[in-house]
Amino acid sequence: MENILYKKLNADKIRMNWNKNPIKMEEFKSFLKCTTTKSTNHLGHDNGWTLYENEDLKLHIHGGKVSGIDYLDYIEFGTKLANPYNNWVNPFYLSEILTEEGIKFFRNYYKEDIELLIEKYKTEIENIEFNLKEKTDEFNQFLNELKTIKFDPILEF
Repeated sequence: MENILYKKLNADKIRMNWNKNPIKMEEFKSFLKCTTTKSTNHLGHDNGWTLYENEDLKLHIHGGKVSGIDYLDYIEFGTKLANPYNNWVNPFYLSEILTEEGIKFFRNYYKEDIELLIEKYKTEIENIEFNLKEKTDEFNQFLNELKTIKFDPILEF
């Protein structure tokens, strides 16, 4: 994944517990270009937690059942691609194995987050530009003041 914007998006957005709009597992899996195998031998299986895997791709899709519906909870892909602590990623890390429909779905799903991120960067840039102008003006004042002060010739500017 090359896109720096997508790397900034939070993988927790899709977590079923922290989300008013959880993604149904079947819908998510329909966006994949690869096949997955449902695990029946993982922690939480007996309590409604689900796991779909593609070992060749190092893809582990975790979900959970609520009222009989399986929802996406988090995605593990590759090896520590998004952070140094675990293999959790946001869906955009799967861009090579997501259908075009899946990419469009997640662009819309993350639309508000993308807009907030853009606004955050705009504000930060405005602050940096303001501070740069302020520091530049201050620096120029220092230089002008230094012109009026006699120094040892080695220290002249």
